[in-house]
Amino acid sequence: MVMSRKIQEIICAAAGIAVLGILIIYPGYSADGVKDGIACCTDMLIPSLFPYMVLSSFLMRTGAAERIGRFLGMPIGSAAFLPHECAAAVLLSLIGGFPVGAKCVFLLYERRVINEYQARRMMYYCVCPGPAFMITAIGCLLIGSPASGVLLYVSQLISALIIMFVTGLYARKTEKKIHSCEIRSDIKTVSIADSFILSVRDGAGAAASMCAMVLVFSMFIGVFEKTGLMSIISSKLSSAGVPGWLTCFIPGLLEVSLASKAVHDSTAALWVYSAVVGFGGLCVHFQILSISSGIRLKFGRFILARVVNAVLSSFITIVLCALFPVSVPAAAIAGGYEFELSAFSFVGSVVLLLLSAAFLLSFRVKKSGPV
Repeated sequence: MVMSRKIQEIICAAAGIAVLGILIIYPGYSADGVKDGIACCTDMLIPSLFPYMVLSSFLMRTGAAERIGRFLGMPIGSAAFLPHECAAAVLLSLIGGFPVGAKCVFLLYERRVINEYQARRMMYYCVCPGPAFMITAIGCLLIGSPASGVLLYVSQLISALIIMFVTGLYARKTEKKIHSCEIRSDIKTVSIADSFILSVRDGAGAAASMCAMVLVFSMFIGVFEKTGLMSIISSKLSSAGVPGWLTCFIPGLLEVSLASKAVHDSTAALWVYSAVVGFGGLCVHFQILSISSGIRLKFGRFILARVVNAVLSSFITIVLCALFPVSVPAAAIAGGYEFELSAFSFVGSVVLLLLSAAFLLSFRVKKSGPV
């Protein structure tokens, strides 16, 4: 154990020296990468995810999630072997984008609706790309085919639900019964106004954590791209006989949007998109870990779950393409469509907010209900 600690210290020291060298040797490239990360945050992350972060926190804090659980909690809770109050978190994770599910799971754990083991189990499948990214950014703008975006999104949904069902079956055999915790008494009586304020604060904190991670990874990606390191690695692999679509997984290890662009440039099949998006990239992984830091998530098992999701969603995409063939425009294959992070504009944010407001107004929340 002591030796392992020394190895960790050596690795951290070497990584710190390497990063320092990068900042000294390539100050302009790293600065440009940070600028690109800021543009990514302002054009994509904040407009598309912040409304859902606030909405999910509000639903959890006001107790509206429990009301949703009365209608949808039985099938979802039974399949996942979780308390019925978790149904809202699962649904929001499937429609809100990568970090929304992590935030919902953490709030459930913070309120002691679920225990730590259940929270870790939920983190294996409550990580799903939202329709805004899959259908709009990848389907419409990148591929040029909305139907392809829908098919890719459905593949991610089915994969997440399968993982939920399988982990639920395993938990049913090992736990025998659902172990719920008593809801914390110190946060039971919060007014709707206070819940809204706290929800905005939660959304802002989560957005800040996500953007900070994006800036760090954008800095490295900017250096890798502008120094030609990424191109050199790809060319070496190609000369060694590695298929072009396989090189897409190199940027896919870092950041999902860069990986999607690499898939587009290599004119790979749709299932390759599912693979790289299903994995998510380390940037997304660290965003999720920063949001759910109190759960003590086991990183190795989390990565394994992402790999399983990537393989499973790819297989589902192949099956769906065979059952429902979709046509991809020739311009998209030839590179006629440019991937713009600004797809998530002000108009899109307004639409998301209106949908969220309509969803909230569909439930009547008691002022003195459990929070």
